[in-house]
Amino acid sequence: MEKSLVAKLLGTGEASPSDEAETLRARILARVRRENPPALRDPLRYESYLHGVAVLEAGAAQLLVEDIVNDILGYGPIQPYIYPVGDRYRDVTEVMISRYDRVYVEMDGRLVRTGTVFRSEEHLHTVARKIVMSAGKRIDESEPIVDARLPDGSRVNVMIPPVSVDGATVVVRRFPRMMSLEELVERGALTEEAVSFLREAVAAGLNLVVTGPMGSGKTTVLNALVSIFSDEWGPEASLVIFEDVAELQPRHENVRRLESRPPNMEGKGEITIAYLVQTAMLRLRPDLIVLGECRGREAYYVTAAMCIGHPVMTTFHAVDAVDAVRNRLPGMIMMSAEGKAEGTERVLDRVAGAVDVVVHMSKVKEGDRRMRRVVQIAEVLTKEAPSGRAPDPRLVFRYRDGKLVRCLKPEIFEKKKVVFQ
Repeated sequence: MEKSLVAKLLGTGEASPSDEAETLRARILARVRRENPPALRDPLRYESYLHGVAVLEAGAAQLLVEDIVNDILGYGPIQPYIYPVGDRYRDVTEVMISRYDRVYVEMDGRLVRTGTVFRSEEHLHTVARKIVMSAGKRIDESEPIVDARLPDGSRVNVMIPPVSVDGATVVVRRFPRMMSLEELVERGALTEEAVSFLREAVAAGLNLVVTGPMGSGKTTVLNALVSIFSDEWGPEASLVIFEDVAELQPRHENVRRLESRPPNMEGKGEITIAYLVQTAMLRLRPDLIVLGECRGREAYYVTAAMCIGHPVMTTFHAVDAVDAVRNRLPGMIMMSAEGKAEGTERVLDRVAGAVDVVVHMSKVKEGDRRMRRVVQIAEVLTKEAPSGRAPDPRLVFRYRDGKLVRCLKPEIFEKKKVVFQ
């Protein structure tokens, strides 16, 4: 519901319902434990049953029912945004809790404050711990920052004091559904001409990187590019995906998905994405390698795969297409011991031979909204440098006057010849 009972009571002078809510919650939990213990182990499956018990126990406090049921389901007041019923919140892409009494949601390119609130800071802490526990992790003063993945694939970040000064904060990034490039055209993020170019690039086995600032739509576009691979290379082609937190939703038959692992409570057992990429990337007989996000020294191993003929797709943060191949990617490669040993000039030569196409994303202001758009598509050719080659990015498409327009005829397909078509 748009406003919980707590939100309605704020500013009315009425007493806080915290005590009443906690008493009712305890009664409901006690009854469920007696009657139907499995409902507490898998509350989403028994949502209707839990709602019925809450109605029976609530008596005169009918307005508390929705709040209590949402608490039991695990996400408290933000439950309707995480698991929407019907179409009302189906397209929510982000839920942001900046304080227990300030909840924002992003929908259709607009971030707005809702009337939803938590009963107290303690209530928010309780829900935050449940969210983290559902992902198999923990959060406390020794581990005050957690990145995790929810069962539906949403990405969540939780921070608590002492790191978060004003109380617990939670950000949930939802991926309501995978969109094809054609759907992105319908939404204005791409053009049909740009999609044709990207299809040809994927079919030819070129190496593509998707760049942009945080929350600009990189994962959405990468998902769409992976779907093109399935169309062009066929369901039998081998797809291997490496991710820190599994977010991609590949609709492909022959796919293997690998995810990094944080250290356990004793600080042991960590498997970093760099380790996964270094040890397993080329041993899995991939036709396409996808690295969900490139952040550091794994860039060395990814570009090594690109340079020896393995098609690769990945994402990383960058200011624009030029910055991506001249600064950001070389900088990440230099984070590795191997990259440092090679030196700047050799690393630039490596990038020049590795990356073929850069798809750059941004949030563009359109009216009173900020919409995720592809604002640049660049081909990366090579040019001679004093000690080898250097990347030569050239814009094939750029965002101008509210639309992605072509700037020049691409030459990238002459750069590499791939046998498999």
